[in-house]
Amino acid sequence: MQLSRYEQETIINFNEDEATASVYTHNVALLHKLEKLAQDQPDKCRLERTSHGGKAADYIVPKAWVRIRPARQLSEAELEVRREASKKAKVARMTTKHKAAQTHDALRMGKDTSQDVPTETQLVYSGKEA
Repeated sequence: MQLSRYEQETIINFNEDEATASVYTHNVALLHKLEKLAQDQPDKCRLERTSHGGKAADYIVPKAWVRIRPARQLSEAELEVRREASKKAKVARMTTKHKAAQTHDALRMGKDTSQDVPTETQLVYSGKEA
Protein backbone atom coordinates (compact mmCIF):
# COMPACT_ATOMS: atom_id res chain seq x y z
CA MET A 1 0.00 0.00 0.00
CA GLN A 2 1.39 3.36 -1.07
CA LEU A 3 1.32 6.06 1.61
CA SER A 4 0.62 9.68 0.72
CA ARG A 5 3.35 12.21 1.49
CA TYR A 6 1.17 13.43 4.35
CA GLU A 7 1.17 9.93 5.84
CA GLN A 8 4.96 9.56 5.51
CA GLU A 9 5.72 10.99 8.90
CA THR A 10 8.61 11.22 11.32
CA ILE A 11 7.83 10.60 14.97
CA ILE A 12 10.34 11.15 17.78
CA ASN A 13 9.16 9.74 21.07
CA PHE A 14 10.81 9.81 24.50
CA ASN A 15 9.84 10.01 28.15
CA GLU A 16 11.41 11.54 31.24
CA ASP A 17 12.44 8.21 32.76
CA GLU A 18 14.52 6.62 29.99
CA ALA A 19 17.74 7.89 28.44
CA THR A 20 16.77 6.87 24.90
CA ALA A 21 14.37 8.14 22.26
CA SER A 22 12.56 6.25 19.53
CA VAL A 23 12.76 7.71 16.00
CA TYR A 24 10.26 6.40 13.44
CA THR A 25 10.68 7.93 10.01
CA HIS A 26 9.98 7.72 6.29
CA ASN A 27 12.38 10.60 5.55
CA VAL A 28 15.07 9.25 3.21
CA ALA A 29 17.81 11.64 4.36
CA LEU A 30 17.13 10.88 8.02
CA LEU A 31 17.02 7.13 7.29
CA HIS A 32 20.47 7.34 5.67
CA LYS A 33 21.83 9.38 8.58
CA LEU A 34 20.46 6.94 11.16
CA GLU A 35 21.74 3.95 9.20
CA LYS A 36 25.25 5.44 9.13
CA LEU A 37 25.08 6.27 12.85
CA ALA A 38 23.95 2.69 13.62
CA GLN A 39 26.98 1.37 11.70
CA ASP A 40 29.45 3.84 13.24
CA GLN A 41 28.07 3.81 16.80
CA PRO A 42 26.13 0.55 17.32
CA ASP A 43 26.35 0.94 21.10
CA LYS A 44 24.33 4.19 20.91
CA CYS A 45 22.12 3.88 17.82
CA ARG A 46 20.33 0.72 16.76
CA LEU A 47 17.72 -0.29 14.23
CA GLU A 48 14.62 -1.70 15.92
CA ARG A 49 12.57 -2.61 12.84
CA THR A 50 11.74 -1.62 9.29
CA SER A 51 8.28 -1.32 7.79
CA HIS A 52 6.53 -0.45 4.53
CA GLY A 53 8.95 -2.57 2.52
CA GLY A 54 12.02 -0.89 3.99
CA LYS A 55 10.78 2.62 3.27
CA ALA A 56 10.34 3.37 6.98
CA ALA A 57 12.35 2.43 10.05
CA ASP A 58 12.35 2.66 13.81
CA TYR A 59 15.66 3.49 15.52
CA ILE A 60 16.60 3.85 19.18
CA VAL A 61 19.00 6.73 19.88
CA PRO A 62 20.23 8.58 22.99
CA LYS A 63 17.72 11.18 24.08
CA ALA A 64 20.60 13.68 24.26
CA TRP A 65 20.81 13.53 20.43
CA VAL A 66 17.33 15.05 20.06
CA ARG A 67 17.59 18.80 19.39
CA ILE A 68 15.34 21.56 18.16
CA ARG A 69 17.43 24.12 16.32
CA PRO A 70 15.66 27.21 14.95
CA ALA A 71 16.89 28.70 11.71
CA ARG A 72 19.53 31.39 12.11
CA GLN A 73 18.18 34.91 11.67
CA LEU A 74 20.51 36.88 9.42
CA SER A 75 20.62 40.66 9.25
CA GLU A 76 20.02 42.37 5.92
CA ALA A 77 23.77 43.14 5.70
CA GLU A 78 24.66 39.46 6.22
CA LEU A 79 22.10 38.44 3.59
CA GLU A 80 23.59 40.91 1.11
CA VAL A 81 27.13 39.58 1.73
CA ARG A 82 25.87 36.04 1.10
CA ARG A 83 24.04 37.10 -2.06
CA GLU A 84 27.19 38.69 -3.47
CA ALA A 85 29.31 35.64 -2.58
CA SER A 86 26.74 33.41 -4.24
CA LYS A 87 26.80 35.52 -7.41
CA LYS A 88 30.61 35.39 -7.55
CA ALA A 89 30.62 31.64 -7.03
CA LYS A 90 28.02 31.17 -9.77
CA VAL A 91 30.08 33.23 -12.23
CA ALA A 92 33.19 31.24 -11.32
CA ARG A 93 31.35 27.94 -11.84
CA MET A 94 29.92 29.06 -15.17
CA THR A 95 33.33 30.29 -16.37
CA THR A 96 34.98 27.02 -15.36
CA LYS A 97 32.25 24.96 -17.03
CA HIS A 98 32.50 27.10 -20.17
CA LYS A 99 36.30 26.69 -20.36
CA ALA A 100 36.03 22.95 -19.72
CA ALA A 101 33.40 22.62 -22.46
CA GLN A 102 35.59 24.56 -24.90
CA THR A 103 38.58 22.35 -24.11
CA HIS A 104 36.46 19.21 -24.46
CA ASP A 105 35.11 20.39 -27.83
CA ALA A 106 38.61 21.28 -29.02
CA LEU A 107 39.96 17.89 -28.02
CA ARG A 108 37.06 16.17 -29.78
CA MET A 109 37.88 18.05 -32.96
CA GLY A 110 41.58 17.15 -32.66
CA LYS A 111 42.84 20.64 -31.80
CA ASP A 112 46.02 20.91 -29.72
CA THR A 113 44.96 22.67 -26.49
CA SER A 114 48.42 22.84 -24.91
CA GLN A 115 48.83 26.38 -26.32
CA ASP A 116 45.66 27.51 -24.50
CA VAL A 117 47.20 26.91 -21.07
CA PRO A 118 49.66 29.67 -20.09
CA THR A 119 53.10 28.47 -19.11
CA GLU A 120 55.00 29.82 -16.13
CA THR A 121 57.13 31.93 -18.49
CA GLN A 122 54.05 33.47 -20.08
CA LEU A 123 52.60 34.30 -16.67
CA VAL A 124 55.78 36.00 -15.45
CA TYR A 125 56.18 37.88 -18.75
CA SER A 126 52.60 39.17 -18.53
CA GLY A 127 53.35 40.71 -15.15
CA LYS A 128 51.61 38.01 -13.13
CA GLU A 129 53.57 35.79 -10.82
CA ALA A 130 53.04 32.04 -11.13
